[in-house]
Amino acid sequence: MAPGSLGWKDGLRIYVHQRRTAGEGYDDSLARAVLKRPKTPDAWLALLIKEEAEAGDVRSTERTGASIGGREMVEVTISHLYRWATKEVPFEENRADPAYWDLQIGYARRLWGRERTGRTLFKDLICESKGRYAPIFLECAGL
Repeated sequence: MAPGSLGWKDGLRIYVHQRRTAGEGYDDSLARAVLKRPKTPDAWLALLIKEEAEAGDVRSTERTGASIGGREMVEVTISHLYRWATKEVPFEENRADPAYWDLQIGYARRLWGRERTGRTLFKDLICESKGRYAPIFLECAGL
């Protein structure tokens, strides 16, 4: 099973499990905040900023052999978390929130290696923001 076929809740639980088993004494309080408030960009952004600061993606084998809820686990990365966050946080309620746009920028930055996808996403962000959020332009110019 690919991480993309998981729901965001299962994916987040797997990610937390991966971090705990990495032997770091992982604090999952921000992940729990996302589970409580999945539609708010600030909860997701706080988690993602922390994860990026603490070493980026957790890398493990594609299938770990462990299971959660009877499912064999797969690798879940920060990129997956960004994708789920951008799908879960609604545009209409959050379009004026800088945290919403920072989530979108973070996801686009993760996709930049896939040039066409990254560029397309940045173009979409520029259109959606209607030029009101300067960091989108700065990030795009820097890439």
